[in-house]
Amino acid sequence: MIDMQRKSEKILRTYGVENSKKLFMHIAPGIWKKVPEGTQDDTHFVEAGAMEMAKCFVEGIKELNIKPLKNNLLKPIDVKLKYTTPVQRIEEIKSVK
Repeated sequence: MIDMQRKSEKILRTYGVENSKKLFMHIAPGIWKKVPEGTQDDTHFVEAGAMEMAKCFVEGIKELNIKPLKNNLLKPIDVKLKYTTPVQRIEEIKSVK
C-alpha cells in the first residue's frame, strides 16, 4: 500500500505553511466564474497540488515495484501538462522546490 498520508505530509512540510497554500484552492474573488466570491479551501488541490500528489503516487509505485503499474509509467519528459483552469501564481509554484 502506498502511504499517501506520509508522502503528502512530507511534501506539505517541504513547501511550508504559506507556500503550501499555493497547492490548494485558495482562489481570490473574481478569478473563477464558478466561485465569483473566491474560496479558501484547504482540502481540494489546484492542478499544481494535484500534480505534486501524483508525483508522490508514482514515487510509491516505484518504491514498491508494482510492476503492472511501473511498466506503464511515462517518462517525466513525455508528460504534457495542460492547465484547464486558471492557476494563480503558477510561476511561484514551479520555483518553490
